Amino acid sequence: MKVDKLTPLVDAMCLLSQVFNEADVIFAPTLISITASNPSFVAFTITLHIKKQWFTEYSIHRHRSWRISLHSLLQAMYAGRNSSRMTIRLPPISSTNSSAMVLKFSSSS
Repeated sequence: MKVDKLTPLVDAMCLLSQVFNEADVIFAPTLISITASNPSFVAFTITLHIKKQWFTEYSIHRHRSWRISLHSLLQAMYAGRNSSRMTIRLPPISSTNSSAMVLKFSSSS
């Protein structure tokens, strides 16, 4: 998956990380869903749906899910904030390190 519009995504992750520590991320064939909830307030849940049309490249054939640290994700995004493109790579399902999600930052040219 590649995205060239990093600022809105960084802004959304920044807002989520101010309220929540972790989120569940689901990669599906038509969208990415990021859901964060606070165990202290069961009724307080925020879900961000990012449709595949928002990405410059998007290819997910099977549902995949992770529990992520929003703080760690935001730190990685801040480290690459001067880049114009972010690529998200998911490991093969059969991989021995199937819990790793890789972010790569580059220029779009």
